[in-house]
Amino acid sequence: MFYSYAPMSKSHFLNLRGISTAIVFMLVGMNPLFPSGVGAAGGASTQQVFTVDLQKVIDQATIAQSARTDLQSEMKKREGALAEKRGAIEKLKADLQKQVSLLSSAAVAERQEAITKRERELAADFEAQRDELGRKSDAQMRKIFAEIDVVLAELAKDKDNAIIIERDPRLVLYAAPALDITPEVVKRLNQKKLG
Repeated sequence: MFYSYAPMSKSHFLNLRGISTAIVFMLVGMNPLFPSGVGAAGGASTQQVFTVDLQKVIDQATIAQSARTDLQSEMKKREGALAEKRGAIEKLKADLQKQVSLLSSAAVAERQEAITKRERELAADFEAQRDELGRKSDAQMRKIFAEIDVVLAELAKDKDNAIIIERDPRLVLYAAPALDITPEVVKRLNQKKLG
């Protein structure tokens, strides 16, 4: 999965940055007005915030690579079938070009209509297969993200109910490398099988 976004203005970015910072402070229970780390309840905040790079997880996890490979092999099979149909249409066109001087105008029109019909069927078949592969890809990604959610919940629990946020350069300006749990997420995912 690739994340894309439209460029944003500096004021929009700064506003988004302020909102994300406030959200992190709220989640951690810190109040930026009290630099000593005193939370709203008056106690010291001990909850940690970790980051995870979901794009790296998707790129490196075995279950995602396997799903991508399966989808690509199915796509190649379907492309082969579509190429055969396209080749048959091209042969019909070439045959018509060779015979056009020998056929009546009605026969030429009839064959051109048959070729046009086959071209429309091929285009519809291509769209249907593309849509079906898109649905399969979406279903696989939902399964993968469900597994990622399970792993993240386990890690948060293992780390004393830590907060885990996505490492997104639009929201996380800096996080110490020690707080990045992406390799740990990939390792745990690689120990699972996609159901």
